[in-house]
Amino acid sequence: MIFWIVVFLLFLISMAWVGYFFYKPIKNNQNPDTNLNIAKEKIAQLKLDVQNNTLSENDFAAAEKDIKQTLATELEDNTVSPNQQKNTSILISSIIFSFVLIFGIYQYLGSPQSINNIKKQQPSVAQILLKMEQHLAKNPKDIKGLTLLGQTYFRIGQLKKAKITFKKAYLLKPNNEEIILGYLATLAALNNNSVLGEPSKLIQKVLTINPNNIQGLWFAGFAAYQTGNYKLAEKTWKKTYSLMDKKDPEREIIKQYLTEIKQLQQEHTKSESSKTEQLQTKQSKTSQAKITIKLDIDKKIKANKSDFVMIYARATNGSRMPIAIKKIRASQLPTTITLTDNDAVMPTRKLSQMREVFVFVRLSKTGQAMQQKGDVVVKSKAINPQSNTTIKLLIK
Repeated sequence: MIFWIVVFLLFLISMAWVGYFFYKPIKNNQNPDTNLNIAKEKIAQLKLDVQNNTLSENDFAAAEKDIKQTLATELEDNTVSPNQQKNTSILISSIIFSFVLIFGIYQYLGSPQSINNIKKQQPSVAQILLKMEQHLAKNPKDIKGLTLLGQTYFRIGQLKKAKITFKKAYLLKPNNEEIILGYLATLAALNNNSVLGEPSKLIQKVLTINPNNIQGLWFAGFAAYQTGNYKLAEKTWKKTYSLMDKKDPEREIIKQYLTEIKQLQQEHTKSESSKTEQLQTKQSKTSQAKITIKLDIDKKIKANKSDFVMIYARATNGSRMPIAIKKIRASQLPTTITLTDNDAVMPTRKLSQMREVFVFVRLSKTGQAMQQKGDVVVKSKAINPQSNTTIKLLIK
C-alpha cells in the first residue's frame, strides 16, 4: 500500500513538470529559411513597383526597413535560448529521476521479504508491556504509568494484573476519576459484569467527585438495572444521554437501553399486577382473618335511632386509613358485627395481611368518614386478626 502511494505522488510530480512545459507556449514553429525567402520576395516586388513608378523611393526605403526588422525579430524568436535548453534538461532529468526513485523504492519495499523485515522491527505488545513494567519497577509511584499499564492489561484481557495495577494507582490517588473508573470496570469484568458490591461503592465515589461524570452515570444506571430498579436506571441513563456529545456513537447505545428499560417496566408492572391478583385470590380462599364484635350502647348515651355507628379496624402502626369497615344504624344496637377481608377498604390491603389492629366504634350523627365534633369513639386493645377473636365494646 505504501509503495503505491509513493508511486502515485511521484507520478503527480512528474505530470506537473510535463504540464508546465506543455503549457509554456512555443513562439514560432516556422523554418528560418522560409521566412528569409518570403522577405526577399516582398523586397523584389517593391523594387518592381518603383520601376513602374507606382512607389516612390522614400516609401520603398521605409517598407524595406520594416521588412528587414520583422525578419530579424522572427529569426531571433526561432533561436533556442539557454534557459529553454536548461528547462528541457530539467524535464528530462526529473522524469529519469522519478523512474529511478520508483524503481529503487520497489526494490526496497516491493518484495515480501522487505515488508516482513519492517514488521519484525516493530515492537510487540509483550515487549511494550515489559518496558512499562521495568519502568514502574524503578518508578512505582508513577500514576500515569500505572494507569496506562492497567488500561493496557484490561484491553488485552489480563484482568487480574489490571486489578492489581489499578489498585496500586487507586491507593496512591484515590480521588482520580480515571483510576476509579478503570478499577471498577476491572472489578465488574472479574465479577461476570456485575457492578454490585465494591464496584457500586466506587460508582458512588466517582459521582460524589463529579456528579456529571458520563461513565460514572452509565455505571450507576447499570447498577440500578441489575437490582431491578428500572425507574432509577431510566432516570440515570436519561441524564447520561443529555450530557453526551450528540456525535458520540455510544449515545445511540444509551438510547437503546432507555427503550429496553421502558419495555421492562411495562412487563414488570403487568407481572406485579398478576402476582397481586393471584395473592388476593389465594388469601380470599385461605384467609381465616376474622374479628367478631359484640356491640352495645350505654343507656346514658342519648342517641337517635337514625344515628350512624361505624365499626372499623386500623393498623397499630403506620397509616391511619381503616383496613376494614362496616356501618349500621343506632337502631340496630345491641348487635354482633364481624369484620373480614370482604370488608376491606382497599383490595390490596386486607385484615389477613395485618399482624395487629385496633378496632374502633364511632357513633356519629352525620356518618361522615372524618370524625366530627360530638362523635363518640370507643377503641379496643391490640388484636391479632388471625386469631379469630371475639371482643365486647360498649359505646359510652
